[in-house]
Amino acid sequence: MSSASFKINLLTFRVTQKVLLLMGLAPYTVTIEAPPAKESASPIKFSFSKRGCVYNIALVILIIITVITFVPEILQFEHPNYGPVVKCIDITLIIIGNTIAVTTILICCNYQQNIVDIGNQLGEFHQKFQVKSSQKCKSELTNCEYSVIVFIFSLFSIGLVIASFFLYQSLVILSSLPCAIISASFIVKYSLIIKILKGMMKSMNEAICQMDKCLIVFPEDSFFPENIGNPRLIVRNLAAVRQARAVVCKISCQIADIHGLPSLSIIFYACCGCVSAVYFLITNFMIQQRLFLNVASMTGILWILLIMYPIVLLSETVKRFNAEMERTAGLIYDFRGTRGLNKDIIYELNDFAVELLHRKVVFSAYGFFPLDCTLLYSIFGMVVTYLIILLQYKPLDVSTH
Repeated sequence: MSSASFKINLLTFRVTQKVLLLMGLAPYTVTIEAPPAKESASPIKFSFSKRGCVYNIALVILIIITVITFVPEILQFEHPNYGPVVKCIDITLIIIGNTIAVTTILICCNYQQNIVDIGNQLGEFHQKFQVKSSQKCKSELTNCEYSVIVFIFSLFSIGLVIASFFLYQSLVILSSLPCAIISASFIVKYSLIIKILKGMMKSMNEAICQMDKCLIVFPEDSFFPENIGNPRLIVRNLAAVRQARAVVCKISCQIADIHGLPSLSIIFYACCGCVSAVYFLITNFMIQQRLFLNVASMTGILWILLIMYPIVLLSETVKRFNAEMERTAGLIYDFRGTRGLNKDIIYELNDFAVELLHRKVVFSAYGFFPLDCTLLYSIFGMVVTYLIILLQYKPLDVSTH
């Protein structure tokens, strides 16, 4: 990695960490050092931070005060187009959303030491595992992809803030927007972590493809002589990849456990918010007879994009991670077909295949449902179902406007 690329990557990581710290999602301390002289040394070190915990608690108190202040104002607010049904839905979502945001912040604070350990393990693994005559293990997250994600996410948030000043529902938006941004940022952060893990899995799959063509080093003190054609050395290479894959699977399971409950809560909130926003768009169309030419409709669309875009990103990332996991088995069997004459190689490949069968990584919402693209189909069906129910009992002020 060149010095310029290293500086750009560290700057990107530093900005991301500061933004997440501001939202209470990264209370730990991150120390970024200069490019290390030793290849096995990680330039990024995570450590526990008491200040981060204090900040998270202060942020939680601020959110609670905001809700206590804004909810009575919304209850007293009157407007011809703001009926009791819509008001009840908005207040319910404000309370649910901010409760989930507070819970997520406290979970990040409670699991800070676990996250620190995982971050250090990822950094060490990223530096140690390498395939000689090939590039280092690298994440799939490039600066271009990161910039696009952040730009789209920021565009939705800024658009909602600007639109709120032109609407009678400004209090609703301003009291809901912080919790929505915190929840969406948590899902985006989860997606980026899985994307890094996917890049590690891809690197190991490439190592399997080059098993008899290049040197594989893991851990740092392992040494394989230059004669790769020796079956004994191929067996040692397979053992190194097995060990590396076991480490990644263990880290992946830890990450899935920590993010499971917050993901379930946030997806529930996003589904409720999506139903509410689509319902608002439809009722607004009934009143105004315009869908895209007024600020209220554009605000509803931006709100849907803000809460649903991170879930789409997460589902697509999990799908690609699962595809890379499944690809390993195919590569092992293909390798056995070409290098299966040696008994030691066959024995090692059989052990690898059994390990692939029993060692599974499942990213799920606390075990209730997987976070792959099947989640999107479920959300779509749920939104349509509840919209049909709500539209059958549309409020009187809409039907008689």
